[in-house]
Amino acid sequence: EEDAQLNKESWSVVKTLRGHIEDVYDICWTRDGNFMVSGSVDNTAIMWDVNKGQKLCIFNDHKSYVQGVAWDPLGQYVATLSCDRAMRVYSTHTKKKAFCISKMSSSSLAEGEAKQYRMFHDDSMRSFFRRLSFTPDGSFLLA
Repeated sequence: EEDAQLNKESWSVVKTLRGHIEDVYDICWTRDGNFMVSGSVDNTAIMWDVNKGQKLCIFNDHKSYVQGVAWDPLGQYVATLSCDRAMRVYSTHTKKKAFCISKMSSSSLAEGEAKQYRMFHDDSMRSFFRRLSFTPDGSFLLA
């Protein structure tokens, strides 16, 4: 009984961030821990100022769940990935969409033909979770 008490974790609420109207599926912090982005079943991603407990921006371009979010290491971009089969990248400065990608192509084929690559599996994929991650130097975004 005494050992069980010693092994219990103690948690205390420091700040509550309210903004999503459905469950949150993914979060990502900036390197300095001052800002965060969250992705939700409500089809939105929210950029937060954690210290102030305030929403900086709501990204609501997705047409389905936002399942993955990532903040680039330099703090210039936020990326979101959704069940709508699109990955969007937003500028953290302008709060506007910089890129939207739903198909990838490679021009490495002969005669300039581009081969299309599927970025998303079909509905038979057993995993619900999809995550994004920038490389440590921010030069690549893996989905």
